[in-house]
Formats: sequence, structure tokens, C-alpha cells
Amino acid sequence: MNRDGADQPDDDTRRLLERMPASSDQDPIPVRVWAMRFAVPAAVGSLFGLDIGLSSGAVRALGDAGLGAAQLGAVASASLFGALVSSALALRFGDSLGRARELRLAALLFVVGAALQAVAPLDISTESASLAGSGPLLAARAVYGLGIGFGMHAAPLYIAESTPKQLRGLLLSAKEAAIVTGILLGYISSAVFGPNLPVDVSWRAMFASAEAIAVPVLVLSAFLPESPRWLCLKSVQTGNSSSSGGGGGGGGEDENPTNNTFAVRAREGFIQLYDGNVAEADKNMQLVMDTLRDAEQPKVPGQGSFSLGDLVATKSARTSLVIGLGLVLFQQITGQPSVLYYANRIFAEAGGGFEFAVGVGVFKLVMTLGSAFAVDRVGRRTLLMTGTTGMAVCLLVLSAAFHGTPSSGALSTSQQIVIALGVLGYVGSYQIGFGPCTWLVLSEIFPIRIRSSALGLGTLTNFGSNLVVASVFEAQRQALGSSGLFGLFAVIALLAVAFEYSFVIETKGLSLEEIERKIT
Repeated sequence: MNRDGADQPDDDTRRLLERMPASSDQDPIPVRVWAMRFAVPAAVGSLFGLDIGLSSGAVRALGDAGLGAAQLGAVASASLFGALVSSALALRFGDSLGRARELRLAALLFVVGAALQAVAPLDISTESASLAGSGPLLAARAVYGLGIGFGMHAAPLYIAESTPKQLRGLLLSAKEAAIVTGILLGYISSAVFGPNLPVDVSWRAMFASAEAIAVPVLVLSAFLPESPRWLCLKSVQTGNSSSSGGGGGGGGEDENPTNNTFAVRAREGFIQLYDGNVAEADKNMQLVMDTLRDAEQPKVPGQGSFSLGDLVATKSARTSLVIGLGLVLFQQITGQPSVLYYANRIFAEAGGGFEFAVGVGVFKLVMTLGSAFAVDRVGRRTLLMTGTTGMAVCLLVLSAAFHGTPSSGALSTSQQIVIALGVLGYVGSYQIGFGPCTWLVLSEIFPIRIRSSALGLGTLTNFGSNLVVASVFEAQRQALGSSGLFGLFAVIALLAVAFEYSFVIETKGLSLEEIERKIT
């Protein structure tokens, strides 16, 4: 019990619960409800992975069609630009949209973006083809990227807030497996359409194939129930406000000071969440409501409006922000794109580039699923430290394998074998730790009042640092050499282990509200 006796329901919560009708016996929650609560956000994640796989094949086809190097680079990165924009929008407006609505918006953008990419006019008639000639395709890629940003923001939020603590780790980690599955499907689509269609048709067919997932996801998202914790947040925000504050006009139920609609919908969601166990549902809803009311209040004005100051206004917010952004940054700067670059180069030279890509994808999927089934037993912190330590060891192996070899020099057979084993070890270690656990931890540690905006900042940091790392990679390789570059990544990975040991807390088996109070 806290100093103010917050473990007891306050008067508002008690009266609210007493006004609600007592629920009668209900059947256990149907499998289809659980399936949709996970399947829709997971499928949104797969559409992100699909873009990674499809864009590699499409860029190759567009190069064969005569597109210049600058245009190819722009096509490959245009979706990342869109994701940056929507991540910034999610940071500001995520809580206004709601988790389910944001997933529907992402699905709609995927459908529209995939269609626009498939029909975009493309001018490659000039030898020095300017970016203007590929403008419509770049715009279409950016629209799809908007869906990526919104989807990668909302999906972990929705799963974390709409699943019981016993399953939260498994389902959030399985979302990472869905992303890897999407990458594999993209590779397969590229392999099917690339060799069997004319060049100008093949890349369009690749992009259009995303509709096979995007359209069903859009339809299913229309039936997705809202996150019960977001409904509690809206209930408390509107009910505790004696005036509409700084947020300009929300309309409808947002302006109802008694917010019965939000509260009733939240209770219905919790009853579903706990398999019809009304007592357990009411207890957990009460805990969420009390946590919201008892939370340390931001020192910035305007409770109903967002400010960047809210993200650092309290001790718990600052602590969770250090953990979350630290993990995102270390995930991006420990060398994964660089490792895969060399692996692709080696196997492409051996004539097995596609087979290697699919093989690595399958291996990543197997390791991710293994981590998903272990995370609620072993713990997030343990898997992060284990995986990152494995990455550091494999990076040292890669550094040693490249020692004495010029950046553009040929690799011996023994070097290629050692590098291939190092790559597989690195990939496996990444999928044990950073791959599934980073966004699992991020979706758990932030206080509910700033969870959406903090995840928005996390996705913005993720895509932004990804872009920076990709843009400076070649310059680093030329300056340090391959051995030096991987040695640097190994040092960064060891620093990441120290960071995880010092700052990351264990969250397995705890409800989101228990985690919030633990950090406080």
C-alpha cells in the first residue's frame, strides 16, 4: 500500500464500478478473439517485413530496367522516410487516435501504398534519369512507409495493453517472428515474379503482392476491439478534467465528463481479457484506474495536451526513457545491417545469394520463435544480455576473420567459412536478444500516461538511427577497414551488455501497472 492508501479504490472508481451492471457467467473467451487480438497487429508487422523483402527484389529489377544508382537508393529508402514522418505524427497524436484506430489507419495506408506502387508511372528514358522521373513511385513508397511508422508504433502498444501478463512476452516476441516471416515472403515473391515476368512488370507485381496481406488485415481491423487500458486512460483524462484543457475539441464521448462510455467499454474489454472472470477483470481494471489517478503528475501544464516535456517530467518517465531509447540505439548501432551486407556479398559471389537470404531468414525465424517461447520463463533482461554477449563474441570472430584483408580484397575459402559461421552466430544471438526483446521491453516500461508518445519517440529513433547507420556505413568501412569496423561494433556490443546490466529491469510476470510502480 502506498502512503496515500492508493491500493484501495478511490470514491470515483468505486462509484463508477458500482454503477456498472454485474456480469453474469460467461463462456471462456473464444479462440477467434484471442487470435484477432494478436493476428491483426502481427500481420501489420509482417507487412513491414514484407517491404524489406520485396524492395530488395524490386530494386534489383528496377536496376535491370535501367534505373540509375541515385534513383535506386531513393526507391529503397523512400518507405523509411514515410515511416519517419508517421512516427513523428504518432508521437504527437497517438493517444488521440487510439491503438485500434491507428492499426486501421496503418492497414489502410498499406493497401493504398501497395496499389500506388504497382501502378506508379516511371520514366527511365534518359540516361542520367533524374529523381523527378521516379517521383510518383517515390511518393507511393512513402505512403506505404507511413503505414510502417503507424503500424510499428501501434502494434506493440496494442498487444501489450490487450493481453494478460502470462502471454504478453510470448505474443510480443511472436510479433517479431511475424516481421521475419514477412521478409521471407518478400524474398519468395521476388523469386517468383523476378525471373518469370518482363522487367517492367515484375517489380510492379512484387509491390502489388502486398495486397494479399494488406486487404485482409484492413477488413479484420474493422472488428478489432480497442485496448481496454487506452479506454481507461481516456476515461480518467476526461473524467478528471473540470474543463477541456488545452486539447482542441474532441467531440462526442470525449467531452462527456462522466465518460460512462469509455468506462463501460473498458470493463467489457477486461472481462474478455480475463476469460469472463468478472472478479479478476474488475480487480485489474480498478488497478489500472488507480494507477492512472495516483501516478506522479507531470510538472508541465496542460494535462489533456501533449508536450515533449511530459516525457522527462517525472522520475519514472526519465528512467523508462533512458532504458527504452538506450535499447533502441544499441539495437541499431551494433552492426546488423553491416553483418548482413558482407554475408550477402560472400554468398552472391558464390552464386547462392537468394538461397542464403532465405536460409538466414528461416534461421532467424527459428531463433525468434525459440526466444518467444522462452521470454516469459527466462526473462527479458537475461535474454537481452545473453544475446548481446553472443553478438559481441561473433563480431570479434568476424573482425579476426577479416584481419589483414583489404576492404576490396578477395576472401579465401577458409575466411568465407569462418565469416558464414560468424554471421549465423551473430544473427542467432540478435534474434535471441535485441530482435524480440527490445520492443517487448519498450511496450512495457513506460507509464501509461506517456506510453504512446514514448513509443512514438522510440520508433522515430529506430528509423532515424537506421537511416544514419546505413548512410555512414560505407565511409566507416573505407576508413576503418572491415576488421576495424567489426572490432568497433564488438566494443559497442560490450557497452550494450554493460548498459543492459546496469539499467534494464526484469518485467516478466508483472502487469503493466506493477511495472510502472516498480520503476517509480
